[in-house]
Amino acid sequence: MEILIEYWYLWLILILLIIGVVFLWKKAIERSRKMREAHRKEMAFIENAQRLRGEDNRMSAEKIRTSGDEGLFQGVAANIQVSLQKTGTPDASFQDYPEAARNVYALWFLMDDVGQGKLSDFFRQSTQPLTGQLVEAVRAVGAEKAYLPVKQEYDMFDEGNESVSLDYKLVMECDEKFAHLMEKHSLEPLILAYIREHADELAKI
Repeated sequence: MEILIEYWYLWLILILLIIGVVFLWKKAIERSRKMREAHRKEMAFIENAQRLRGEDNRMSAEKIRTSGDEGLFQGVAANIQVSLQKTGTPDASFQDYPEAARNVYALWFLMDDVGQGKLSDFFRQSTQPLTGQLVEAVRAVGAEKAYLPVKQEYDMFDEGNESVSLDYKLVMECDEKFAHLMEKHSLEPLILAYIREHADELAKI
């Protein structure tokens, strides 16, 4: 017992080492879980894109119209992204794509950012022409109530708009309003209806 008392600091070191090992073990498990989740999402992205393609390896209007809701939005967005990447100049080529494709692509980034954060995250992380396209896209799918907070944030984050300054209080209000709207009226049903309605246009990319 006297030895244990005399060398009490060794027990303290041992306890700290055990805590450190447990911490690293938990971090390793969390990292592994995130990697598996990222891999699952990547595979779903690829699979949803492929199931909308016809024999010519391009999106099929018929498959878009007859596809179930699950994975349709992601599949169309994935095909648009692949097509844009193939151009070698995705930002410059974006404006040459059909309006429906530009709208769906902008909405996909919005929903991805909002799903992990707030409306303002989209405008902080994205640039023109995607941000400007989103304003048109929200109105195109018939989301009139969502249009106002989207337009207000677009104007505030638009560096080329000198008449409107960034108001952090208003940004928070727009974020809250948009989040509340999404809880009551999700954009996805409107987006899916828009995709099917413009299947022929989307199949041209």
